[in-house]
Amino acid sequence: MIHNQQLLTKEAVQSKPSRPAYVPGVLQIKIKNDVVNEVPDLRGASPASIRALRLPTMVDEPFAALRQKRAIQEVVPVFSRMTSGQAFTMALTSVAAAFTMSVRDSENRDLRGINLLRLSKNANLEEVAKDLRKTAGVEYVHLVPARWASAPQPINNASDPFANRQWGLRAINYFQVASMPNASKVKVAVLDTGLDTSHPDLQNFSTYIHDGASARDIVGHGTHVAGIIAATANNNIGIKGICHCDLNIWKIFGDEKAADGEYYVDEVMYQRALNAARNSGMRALNLSIGGTVYTQTEALLIRR
Repeated sequence: MIHNQQLLTKEAVQSKPSRPAYVPGVLQIKIKNDVVNEVPDLRGASPASIRALRLPTMVDEPFAALRQKRAIQEVVPVFSRMTSGQAFTMALTSVAAAFTMSVRDSENRDLRGINLLRLSKNANLEEVAKDLRKTAGVEYVHLVPARWASAPQPINNASDPFANRQWGLRAINYFQVASMPNASKVKVAVLDTGLDTSHPDLQNFSTYIHDGASARDIVGHGTHVAGIIAATANNNIGIKGICHCDLNIWKIFGDEKAADGEYYVDEVMYQRALNAARNSGMRALNLSIGGTVYTQTEALLIRR
């Protein structure tokens, strides 16, 4: 898989001091598989029995302390194949159930045990992470990087006749070939702000997945990126894409702005999209997102 992730330079980060480095109130935790060996089967379990589930004492202690402080708001087994229904809804409020689901129902073996832990606003993430790293059965814990679209507004290339204004086409010697390259068998993934499915220059996409959000492109950035790659050429509409390809789109942003007025990547949508892209056999993947930190979870998802 080809990975194109545009992390901001130090100078660019310094010019945007208002952007947080991490998602507030969220930790990512990967537990060892044997932690849930003694937890009963969740299938058919009643809500009361799910609430009563507990992990081995040495593992459960720090989470029990967090529960006592009402610090745990939600636990998301990110790569569980079950993403709806009563058992999944109950698991979101039960550490033991979520951890069990994350191990036993994982989409991929190497992603077993990965969960997102959402904590209350008054929780000290650094201190909680430090305590959890000392806990038996925990493989790793890290804060979740905040990520955003690296270019907040799309460039306006009005129509095909103005394709000569597309500097990128000249940069790759596009106009020196006789016809638009045919890469129809190459599976390309774009993980971005969404897609304008009504755009007449982008009716050639194969899939558009926006689970967890509306279908709309929140700022137009994803549509812009998809157009650079595969906008229909020579139709007197929009711009020219660089090739015909098997174009697959994942929306990884929610529909609402954060408190600072910016749109940020939704951590669950993003991680599930990365895994879906690798499971779907994508040959090229575009991530035009900014950020300042690279995590162990992303390394697992991008490694192939």
